[in-house]
Amino acid sequence: MDNFIFTQQNILQNLKYLPKNKLKEVDDFIQFLVFKSKTKEKEKSESLSGIWEDIGFEKIVDTNYMTD
Repeated sequence: MDNFIFTQQNILQNLKYLPKNKLKEVDDFIQFLVFKSKTKEKEKSESLSGIWEDIGFEKIVDTNYMTD
């Protein structure tokens, strides 16, 4: 059996034994994990273009550059 499916079924099975007053706490935690995983996806896709712009590197002259 697939590990993902097994884990998902195990979580659902264990929820049946959880006291009713703890269900909201579990739901809040799951929502936090989902939010956290979505935030990390956005952080990975952040562009780094332009980070060196306007800090002086444009003015550096390469004296070793060969011209024909």
